[in-house]
Formats: sequence, C-alpha cells, structure tokens
Amino acid sequence: MKKTTKDPLRKKAEKALSSKTETGREKADSRSQDELIHELQVHQIELEMQNDELKRTQASLEEISAKYFDLYQSAPIGYFIFDENWVILEANLTGIRMLGTTKKQIVNKPLHAFVNPEFQDTFHLYRRKVLHSEYPETCQLMLKNNVYVSIESITTSGGKKGKSGEIRSVFTDITERKNVEASFIKELESKVEELKILNKDLEKEITERKRAEADIKQRTADLESANTDLEGFSYTISHDLRSPLRAIEGFTRMLLKDIGDKLDPEAMRKFNVISRSSQKMGQLIDDLLSYSRTGQAAIHRHRIDMNVLADNIWKELQAGNADRDMEMKINALPPATGDRVMVRQVVSNLLSNAVKFTRGREHAIIEVSGSNSGGFNTYCIKDNGAGFDSRYYDKLFEIFSRLHSEKDYEGTGVGLAIAKKIIEKHGGNIWAESKPGGGAMFYFTLPAL
Repeated sequence: MKKTTKDPLRKKAEKALSSKTETGREKADSRSQDELIHELQVHQIELEMQNDELKRTQASLEEISAKYFDLYQSAPIGYFIFDENWVILEANLTGIRMLGTTKKQIVNKPLHAFVNPEFQDTFHLYRRKVLHSEYPETCQLMLKNNVYVSIESITTSGGKKGKSGEIRSVFTDITERKNVEASFIKELESKVEELKILNKDLEKEITERKRAEADIKQRTADLESANTDLEGFSYTISHDLRSPLRAIEGFTRMLLKDIGDKLDPEAMRKFNVISRSSQKMGQLIDDLLSYSRTGQAAIHRHRIDMNVLADNIWKELQAGNADRDMEMKINALPPATGDRVMVRQVVSNLLSNAVKFTRGREHAIIEVSGSNSGGFNTYCIKDNGAGFDSRYYDKLFEIFSRLHSEKDYEGTGVGLAIAKKIIEKHGGNIWAESKPGGGAMFYFTLPAL
C-alpha cells in the first residue's frame, strides 16, 4: 500500500503523525509491520482531516443556500411553480404578496381563483398556450386585488403532447407602469382633443371668411389682409404644436429604451399606436405649414410644358406603386404660364389622389387632358376610382376636410386645399365632378401663353 506520489493532504497527515509519534516508541520486530502501522495511522489522520474539510464545506454550502434562499424569497419578482392544472405548488414571498394573501391560503389552490373575473378568458387561453409550447409564453393579467402582473411561463414537459410536467412562472408587478401608460395615453388624448377643437375653430373661421367674401365684395382688401393674418396665425400655431409633440415622441422613445425588452406584444402595439399618432400629428403640422407658406409665397411666372410635367410626375408615381396595374393616358396638353414649383405641386397632388382612390380597382385608368379657351387653359385629371358624394362637395377643398374614412384612404385633407390656393393665386379656378364608385374628374384653369 505504499504510495510513490504524495498529495498535499497526505503530506499534512504524515507531518501530523510525525509530531504525534513518541520519541521513545519501541521499534517493531518487522519493518513491514512498522510501515503498515504507519500507513494506517496516516489514513486515519487523512480521514480526520477530510472530515473536517467536509464539515467546513457543508457549513459554507448551508450559508450560501441560506443567502440564495433569502434572495429567492425577497426578489422583486414573484416565482411560482404550478402543476399541469395550474394548481399552486410553491411560491416565494414576493409572489404571495402579489396575490394579497398568505402561503397557507395559496398552496394547492388553482391560480384562476386569484384572477380578476374580467381576465378569466384571457387566462384560459394563456393556460392552453403554455401547455402546448416549448418556449416561454407571456401574458398580462389583473388579479382580484387589482394588481396588474406580467407573467412569463414555461412547462417542464416542453409542450409535448401526453407528457406531464410542472409549470414554472415569473410574475412581475406592472401596476405602476400601467398607471403611467394610462396617464400618458389620457394626456395624449387630451392633446388630440385640443387639436380637434383648434381644427374646428380654423375650419369655422375659414368658412366665415368665405361667406364674407361672397356677401361683401367691397371688403375684399380687408378680407385678404385677414387671410394673411390667419396664415401667419396657422404658421405660429404649427410651430407651437411641435414642442408638445417632441415631448410625446421623446418620452415614448425613453420608455421603449428603458422597458422595451420587458414589454409584451400588446404593450408594444400600444406604444406603436402612440408613435404612429405622433407621426401623423407631425404630418398635419407639416401640411399646415405648407398650406401657410403657399399663401405667402410669391409667383415666378414661366412657360410650363404640361405634357413633360405630367409625364415626369407619373413616372415617379409608377415607381412608388410598381405592384399595381395602372394605365396612364396623357393627351396633348397646351402649355401654361405660371410658377413651375407651384403648378407641379397641384398636378402632383391631383395625380397622387387619382392613384390613391383607384387602389380598389384591379386595373386603374387615369387620363389627363387639356384645352384652350381664350386667355386660360382648362386641364382635366380623370380616374375610375372610388369617387365621392357630391352632397359634400362644399367640403372638398376645405383644409383638413375628408370625404372618405381615414382607415380606407390615408391623408390629412390638406392637398386639395393647397391646390385650390395655388390655382386661385394664378387667377384660375378649380372644381370637380363625381359620384360614389363612379370615379372623379378634377378640373383647373391656368393662364395660357
């Protein structure tokens, strides 16, 4: 049993044995017996030292176990273990507090007994989803004590059919976050309502000015001055609106950065709604500024080749709608006199509308024609699209007015108002003819060469 290689523990044991050996010990009759006794004594000391080491290790493990048990119990999130029927088998103290009760009252109780009645259907669907999934699944529920929680669960069966297993779940209290979201959304809705009121006020004021122009021709100069003031007012208001809009967008980005990885799909959807609403509000502000600038811009008159202008715009629209079947007919168009940038915007707005409102047609047909009558040319853009109800014609060229549902056709209701303002600045007129489902024809006049 003699060892050729000695480990540190054995060396220590031999050293300890050496110190214990009496100096006057009698020699053994046989050297082999002496070595055997020595070997046994060494082994005994090794065992004693190993026993001491095991005791220290056990004490250390018990200390670590107690520390991590405390961390488990006092963690900021709730830990639950359920059987396959979602009966509670185990929970930490945080989870118990979330349910608003004691451990004795939750063990062997089904989780649905603690779920708010309004969320029972949601929980039922979630249970089935977890049991049939091999990946963690998330859900948001409100408990009976009005605590809102985000749940992430996974089954130890791996979602395999016919195989039973436990369900491990993590509960996160998101009540405060939900309250913040509700407050944020309420504030956003309040801002939207303010914008609606402002929009109605602007529409009302524009309508009143139109009536004043029709009823009192002699006050044309005063009305033009008032219109200039209105445009300046719109420009100022649009800039003032950007500050709260930037705040909305900024806080939305901050929230997504801070808690984006913890959000469930529904919360992300709501944040996306906020983001899209902010973008739409920004587009409204930009369109309002464009409308205001149109009234203030000076006209630089040049010869305009309307055929080239219409063809260039059509190519741009085709590139942006390559997946659609659209046919464009451009008849011989007489050249016009006007501001190239402004007239291009008019034709672009009208052709873009024609493309948009023929979206429901399998084969869209858009036709541009023109004719000369005295000092003005008349141009027509015709389409086979959705058309509009002529009963609401008076609203057609009003700013922010829409004759179609926003969910069916996007837009802010400013394009036609801008087109009308540009044509009138050139001394021309703009009008339209249509019926629901029968397409539309938009006419406008511009000075001839």
